[in-house]
Amino acid sequence: MGKDKILQSNRPVIESEFKTVGAYIWDKLQKLDSNAVCLTEALSGKQLTIGELKSRANAVAVALVDRGVTKGDRIAFYGQNSIQHAVLRFAVKFLGLTFMPLSPTFENYEMRQEFTAAGANIIVSSAADFHKFQWVLNDSQNNNINGVKLVVIFDGQHDKHVTYDQLVVEGTGRTLAQIPYFEVNPDIDM
Repeated sequence: MGKDKILQSNRPVIESEFKTVGAYIWDKLQKLDSNAVCLTEALSGKQLTIGELKSRANAVAVALVDRGVTKGDRIAFYGQNSIQHAVLRFAVKFLGLTFMPLSPTFENYEMRQEFTAAGANIIVSSAADFHKFQWVLNDSQNNNINGVKLVVIFDGQHDKHVTYDQLVVEGTGRTLAQIPYFEVNPDIDM
């Protein structure tokens, strides 16, 4: 396909001082009142302040790095919105990684297709929906190009996989040295 087939806007490209969405978000969070509430769960009424979001997202990000998460990892998110889910998404953005939100309406077939097509190798799931990933953990059914290196359950306990609460404890009091943590080249990185 030639360049004449590519649609482009005639508006000038807007230059930004930020290489990533995570760096942009971090910059904006630094300018806000740390005691202000930024997240409220509709059903439970639980709230999270900006300061808590910053410290928890950093703690989770550091714990993920400690558990072997690297620049090339692709993270599939699945489950209902919650404070834990949001904190995990911020942590991934602060790391500079690619994440794939999977629709909570997906059933097994859609999950398999999306997960495999994206080459995801980390699963972040609610406890109630984790069963939809069992196929990817079963080697006889897994044709994913990347093996699964980590599973995080964000809203409950699990006997085999790490939980959100464990990650928070492991990283408490620690922060990333820079945001994004991993070097990002916006011209080639996802």
